[in-house]
Amino acid sequence: MFRNTWQTVAVAASAVAMAFVGLGSMPMSDASPAADEPTLIHACYHKNQGQLRYIDSQDEDWADQCRPPELALTWNQQGIQGEQGIQGEKGDTGEKGDTGETGPQGEQGEQGLQGEQGLQGEKGDIGETGLQGMQGEQGIQGEQGEQGVQGEKGETGEQGPAGPQGADGVSGLAGQSCDTGAYVTGFADDGTIVCSDVTPPATCSATTLSHTMSGIEVDDFNQSWRGGSVTLGTPDCNVTVKRPSGSILVIGALGDAWEVTSRTGFATAVLTVNQPNCRSLAAIPNVTANRPSCSSAFTGFPTFDPVSTASVSIAAN
Repeated sequence: MFRNTWQTVAVAASAVAMAFVGLGSMPMSDASPAADEPTLIHACYHKNQGQLRYIDSQDEDWADQCRPPELALTWNQQGIQGEQGIQGEKGDTGEKGDTGETGPQGEQGEQGLQGEQGLQGEKGDIGETGLQGMQGEQGIQGEQGEQGVQGEKGETGEQGPAGPQGADGVSGLAGQSCDTGAYVTGFADDGTIVCSDVTPPATCSATTLSHTMSGIEVDDFNQSWRGGSVTLGTPDCNVTVKRPSGSILVIGALGDAWEVTSRTGFATAVLTVNQPNCRSLAAIPNVTANRPSCSSAFTGFPTFDPVSTASVSIAAN
């Protein structure tokens, strides 16, 4: 019995060896199994004749295909990995390769666009024209002297002989004048001047005079009108007006107003007060009883000129 066992083992070993030889002749595309190829090899070994028959099946019941005199055998398709071989000696360093040719120079890039010229800054506002200096007050006119007592009329004398011819009228006016406060209003038949204390009619042409007054900054929350008087026109034809003063917030009769105080060479002077230019944020202009005013006098904005202005026009005739 022991002998038969060894014979069976020897026959099986021979069969395995033959299987490797036989499988070596089988067409295989690669020594290593592909992902879809079986990892085990099944075969049936004929115990009496020593033939090995390959079973092309991976089913669990593949052994049922072996006949009664055959022995079912199974082995791995790929053998056990062998030990790592000894590392080979380091090869000699290869010769240095030739330097490659210099590549062509790249094309020059396009020149960048020139930047746009900066905008020119805005021209600053022209400063306001300075105020005209005040005209000096006119001196007080002296009092007119009392008229002398008229003498009694003498008796008419006898007519004397005709005198020599007198000088012409123009030369006869030399040395004649009117008393203070009187004006020349005509000429007598004898060539003397006729005086009267009645004001002569206007001698100036009709015109319209105007004046603009700037305010004065008191603090960040208030401004005031300058006040005082100003004479407009020429030395012979002029109108003097009084300007408002005090806070620009004061309305109407609560403060003083524009007023014509005198005129020279004109018979009339009609005053027209314009709406003020209120230079404060959201300020509302107003004119009441010839006094200009603004609803706000705040001057705390450094980005613009905060001083308000008031103006007037006079139709002189």
